[in-house]
Amino acid sequence: LLIFERPDDLARRKDTRQADAYWGSYDRYAAALAEAGALRGGSALDETVNRTVRGSGSADRAVSGARLGGYFVIAAASLAEAERLARLAPPAAVAVELRPHRDNPHMATAPTH
Repeated sequence: LLIFERPDDLARRKDTRQADAYWGSYDRYAAALAEAGALRGGSALDETVNRTVRGSGSADRAVSGARLGGYFVIAAASLAEAERLARLAPPAAVAVELRPHRDNPHMATAPTH
């Protein structure tokens, strides 16, 4: 699940008056995903692009000026279930993209120790 947010919502992350409510909404969302047995990982992403190494500008999607703010990795039995879980995202998520995991048969797995 790719989470897109507007710049003003992303700014709430660092606003001492709004940060707890902002992060709390995502904590509750992650807890709902975990309770459903779907949460496999994820992370918030910084609001700024540090460097573009190929192409020019930002690759962020232009959804009402939204920027990629983070992602969740989930496991779902069906697309319908993934959609149901995506719809639980906090209101700050103005767009949530569902993208299936695709194995790369040429990528070696890391050895485990």
